[in-house]
Amino acid sequence: MKETIINDEYVEKKLRKVAEDFVNGIENTEFVIDGFCGQDLSKIDMSDLSIENFRRLTYDSKTIFSKEQIEKFHPFDIMQQGKRFDNIEKSDTNEINGRGTTIGIIDRFSNISREQFKGRTITVYRVSEHGVEEVQPNDEGIFLESDNDGNHGNTATSLSVGEECGVAPNANAILFHIDGIGFQEAQDAVLNFIVENGKKGEITIPDMISASANTSIDTKTLDILGELGCEFINSKRFRDYFTWGRINDDNEVVLDKYIEDILSMPSNENSRLEVFKKILGSATMIPVTGRTSSYIDDKGNKVYKYNGSLCGNSFAICQAAGMFLLTRQIDPNIRYDGFVEIVKNQERLNSDGMMYVDTGEIINKVIERSKTKDTQDLGRETISEQQNTQGKDAIEQAMDKQIMIRTTNDNVQSL
Repeated sequence: MKETIINDEYVEKKLRKVAEDFVNGIENTEFVIDGFCGQDLSKIDMSDLSIENFRRLTYDSKTIFSKEQIEKFHPFDIMQQGKRFDNIEKSDTNEINGRGTTIGIIDRFSNISREQFKGRTITVYRVSEHGVEEVQPNDEGIFLESDNDGNHGNTATSLSVGEECGVAPNANAILFHIDGIGFQEAQDAVLNFIVENGKKGEITIPDMISASANTSIDTKTLDILGELGCEFINSKRFRDYFTWGRINDDNEVVLDKYIEDILSMPSNENSRLEVFKKILGSATMIPVTGRTSSYIDDKGNKVYKYNGSLCGNSFAICQAAGMFLLTRQIDPNIRYDGFVEIVKNQERLNSDGMMYVDTGEIINKVIERSKTKDTQDLGRETISEQQNTQGKDAIEQAMDKQIMIRTTNDNVQSL
């Protein structure tokens, strides 16, 4: 690597540039997504780097550190801490782990191993111009061996239902691998596949489908899926209620410094920044930055990756889906809107007065309400019924909000 010194100025300058590019509509992810994964940092001068800025680096279990760097920064302790979503041990029971529920993830994957889902069910489908076809593992139990661009889906899977890092580590998974077609086309094919085969009872219907992209879905499809017991979350539905943040040393979820950089920049009302500000205004933060995920490399080894900056909505959406699975384990009838209502009514605020998710509190609220059967009807209205109840003005406001956050990029979104 060409860098010989990594200090505070280096890190802050790099991330400032990423923030500037974001505001200008440019995707600049090399430093924040690839970071220093697999690199040898042992000869790099990091003596003037603070621990705070070290935590903003991205690295993995293949990254090589010197003895002095390990003693100063404790990189692998940080990585271990990042496997934990939040203070879920505050729940009345430690058996709330997603068992008996199923997530469906639409994304791109590679080297998915049966071993990662020991004791659970894992099903993989390939979604291409030929339709939705089930994929069988090789003799080593690996699906989609060395498929390109699979790291995004692997991270989403690890953070939502991974055995060590996932929000719902005992949930089953159905992975829909996008192969050679656009995300919207793939999503439409998957939802049609679930509706057609689900009505016949020929497939397992996921409790929640996670699609980390700016796709669209009509209310009729949402209603049909809901009748089958399947909920759906994508970038647009996520951003109605949530955003992402960083886990700090006090186990609070706070705004990332990267976001503070974005918010400090001048902009006009039509910029991505203004859209971001509006979305952020009343959202509940989900911890993403500072989280650790895992994947299987081409040699079959498990690798852990610490995500120090800019994990973004993509990896918050899948964790929201994992949180929903925890609530559905308690109450099989709860709908996504009922789950959101519980999240909105929680009382967890950080030191800046911003709301963030507290899984223990959310689980306890669902347990409490389920005892009085309050959740049985929570969120049971169809989307169409909700719109009819709201009236024309509310519908128009919702449409305006969707238009406000729509982008022309159909690819997987990082923020």
